[in-house]
Amino acid sequence: MDNHIEIIQEIQKLLQIYEVEENRSALLKGISHDDIVNATKQFLFHHGPAIGFSGWGDIMQGLRDSGVDSVWHCHGYNIKLKIGIQIKSSIDFNTSEGVSFRRNVLVQITESRQMNLNHLMLGLCADLTSPSQREKCRGLLADMEKIQDNYVLPIAPGKMVGIWEWFRGLNIKPIEQMREAGYPWLTAVFDSLGNLNLHSWGKGTGGDWSNPKTTTIRSGQEVTFQAIAISTVKEPPLEFRYCVQHSGKSFKIRRDWSENPSWTWHVQDKDIGRCVCVMISIRRQKSYFQFNDSDDYTYATYDVLPCKIK
Repeated sequence: MDNHIEIIQEIQKLLQIYEVEENRSALLKGISHDDIVNATKQFLFHHGPAIGFSGWGDIMQGLRDSGVDSVWHCHGYNIKLKIGIQIKSSIDFNTSEGVSFRRNVLVQITESRQMNLNHLMLGLCADLTSPSQREKCRGLLADMEKIQDNYVLPIAPGKMVGIWEWFRGLNIKPIEQMREAGYPWLTAVFDSLGNLNLHSWGKGTGGDWSNPKTTTIRSGQEVTFQAIAISTVKEPPLEFRYCVQHSGKSFKIRRDWSENPSWTWHVQDKDIGRCVCVMISIRRQKSYFQFNDSDDYTYATYDVLPCKIK
C-alpha cells in the first residue's frame, strides 16, 4: 500500500479517538480561524511520533484563497510528504451563502493542488446545532465522498471539537520537560466502551477520566484498552503495563511490560467493587524513570457490578 495512504489512515484513526458528540460542536462558535489552525498544527506536532512521523508546519499567510492555511512537512516511513491544512471556521460557515460557500470551498481545493501537496486536511468547524451550518457541512462532506483520489481528508466537526478540547487542555511546560529529559508520555488511553483519558501524571493533569461515557461494568465483561504514547527517543522501544486495583486493595499486575500497547481485561468476580482502577503505565528501559519504574501513567476507573441475576 502507498505509504502516504498509510499515514493518512493513521491520522484518521487518531482523529476517531478524539471525536465527540455532534451537539458539542456548538463549542466551535466564536473560535477564530487562526486559533483553530494553530490547534490543528499543535495536534499533528504532538501526536505525529505516536503514529510514525515527525514534522513541522508553516502558516501560509495570504494564501487562504489558494485553499491552504498551513503546510505540514511530514517525515516518516522513509518518505517525505506535504500535507496542507485548510480550516473552515464556524464564522466562515455563518457568513457565507450555501451555494457560494460550497463553490468557493471546491475551487480552493482545486487551487490547492497547484502547491504540490500530497494531501489536504479540510477541517470543518460548523456548529451542527445550527440548521443552516449543518446543511452546508453535510453537503460538503457528501462532495468530499465523490473525490476518489484520497487527496482530501475531511475532518468533521465532532473531530474538530476533539482537537480544540485537546489543545485547550494542553499544558506545554511539563511536556517540554519530558521531551528534553527523553521521557515518553501518554497522549491518550481509550477503551472499547467509548471512554477516553487524555490525562496523565507525567503531563501534570492527574489520572481521572477526561471523557467518560460508560464506567459501570459487570463481572464477565471484556474491556479492551488501547494506549497511545509519544517518545522523542526511538530506542529502546516503548513498553506498556496494565495493573488492576480491586476495591480497597493494592495494585496487581495483570499484563506485565510489553511493546503491545493494547490489553483486554476479562472482568472477574474478584474485580467487583466501587472505584476499581486500571493503571496504564509506559516506560523506555533504562537505569532511571520518572515515577519509580515507569515514565508516565494514568488511570481508568470503573464501578464493577456482579453479573445480572437471571
